[in-house]
Amino acid sequence: DIEGSEHAILNDPRMHDLLPPILLVEWHNTPAEPDGKQSASRRLRELGYSIDFYGECPWAGMIRAVR
Repeated sequence: DIEGSEHAILNDPRMHDLLPPILLVEWHNTPAEPDGKQSASRRLRELGYSIDFYGECPWAGMIRAVR
C-alpha cells in the first residue's frame, strides 16, 4: 500500500522488464494525478494488461490487472 506512489511505479520504464502476470493495484487521486483511476488503468492497458475494477470510493479503488 503505497498511497499514491503507484503512478510513479507504473510509469517507471523498468515496468516493461517486470510485467508480472497478475497485479493488484490500489489507485488514488493525487495532486499530480487527479484522475488516478483513469491514469492507472490507461498505463496498465499500455503494458498489455486487461483490467477489472472493484472496491471503489470517489478518491481510490482497486484494479486487478491480468496479462
